[in-house]
Amino acid sequence: MDAHRPRGFTTAELLVVVIVLGVLLAAATPLVHGWRTASLAAAAEELKALLNRARALAVAENTSVCVAGAGAGIRLVVGGCSGAVWTGPGTSHDGLIELTSAVQIAAASPVVFTYLGAAAPAGSYTLEEPRGGASIRVVVSASGRIAVAR
Repeated sequence: MDAHRPRGFTTAELLVVVIVLGVLLAAATPLVHGWRTASLAAAAEELKALLNRARALAVAENTSVCVAGAGAGIRLVVGGCSGAVWTGPGTSHDGLIELTSAVQIAAASPVVFTYLGAAAPAGSYTLEEPRGGASIRVVVSASGRIAVAR
């Protein structure tokens, strides 16, 4: 072992490592934010598909279907909001249809699709990402048209 050989890192070497780590962190931050935004957008599209399913059920069954938000999912209630909970493909034993993304659904009031496919009342559902606080709305118009408000 050479006695004159320095041990440890120089200040310049440590500075280079800190700069490289800073650049990597700065590059990764938008990717994480983009992933959360994409997850929320995917959940909104999934909810839109479920609402279209409820609308189609109302037309097919020739009755009204109430769509009630329930935490991380929805329930379809046939015959209005005080009718029977619909159970079928994709539901749990108590009629809950859960979204695959980890979001919470908030609705001011449930949307009811009529036998003609219109919504009475019209309304919106807000999807909230629990960790980041980001949100997105899925809006149902009186005509029954469903759109994601970005």
